[in-house]
Amino acid sequence: MKTITGMLLKISILTVLLNACISPSSGQVINLQPQAIPISNPCENSFFPVKTGAAWNYMGSSENSETFSFTNSVTEVRPDGFSLSTTFENLNRTQEWSCKPEGLVALNFGGGPAGGISTQGLDLEITTSNISGVSIPINLQPGNEWNYSLDIAASLMLPDGQKGQGQGSMTTPMKAIGGESVSVPAGTFEALRVESVPSINLTTTYMGLPIPVSFTGNVTLWFAPGVGWIKSIERGEIFGTSINSTIELQSFQIP
Repeated sequence: MKTITGMLLKISILTVLLNACISPSSGQVINLQPQAIPISNPCENSFFPVKTGAAWNYMGSSENSETFSFTNSVTEVRPDGFSLSTTFENLNRTQEWSCKPEGLVALNFGGGPAGGISTQGLDLEITTSNISGVSIPINLQPGNEWNYSLDIAASLMLPDGQKGQGQGSMTTPMKAIGGESVSVPAGTFEALRVESVPSINLTTTYMGLPIPVSFTGNVTLWFAPGVGWIKSIERGEIFGTSINSTIELQSFQIP
């Protein structure tokens, strides 16, 4: 069971990644030829290079033209897992991952392909448990389908200063569609497109009253072999408000 505290930012079902250095103007093309990874080394993954010190810089924009940026970096690698740090302008958070024979598994909510949602003015503390499935399969190929889910216990601080307590769950079915050429500021890549339909259902007790909170969305992500997550387009709704955002890789560095 893991706990993460912070402000929910933008929505981001991500998956955070890298391998090899590229400048934003290089235009380098990487072929979509994922390498089969031996089960004996479960932290190796063609679509999520796990190396201490690896870092990816992203920039995103929302439907109201607001822009935001953040950096993901691998801060520690262990035989059975690793730590992923995400740095926003006003927020730092660390997400723990487990390396299993079937793939990589995010142990915290948000900061990775596990999923994340955001809306300004909310401070949230989340405890996750009963994690099942994987975030990224060990040998991801077009046509693969998989699921990631977990239970959530939340403490929510609302903009009016009131606190709410909640219980719920998140499910994230995913499917690898196929290869596409994708251009982002970090370069042009032959990438694997992954479609995801995250769903979060939470019942929060606010001033003694139960209030259902739900998030549903559609997320398209692109992953380049040996590089990782290079782009995502997210569409969803929370509190009756639509949330649309696009995130693109700006640059990255692998030791």
